Amino acid sequence: MNKGTKKRYECKSCNKSYTTNSRLNFHVKNVHQTAIRRTMCLVCNRRFRSLYNLKVHQRYVHAGIQKRQACKECVKRFSSKRDLADHCH
Repeated sequence: MNKGTKKRYECKSCNKSYTTNSRLNFHVKNVHQTAIRRTMCLVCNRRFRSLYNLKVHQRYVHAGIQKRQACKECVKRFSSKRDLADHCH
């Protein structure tokens, strides 16, 4: 290994690489292992492919985030532009 070149830990599933083995393990656990056993939100029963996506969902949908995106056709409000767009279509 050359001086100044740091070892990279590469994911065998998607070829992403990380500077530490612990970051690689975190990635594998949260992206690839949970993809097999899909994770479900216990509040709304929505299913996610990774624990990370479930946690993001819970933070934005169920953690009291202010719903700033308003539908122009009805009184519903949404926490993200994506959710508003899904509602409108």
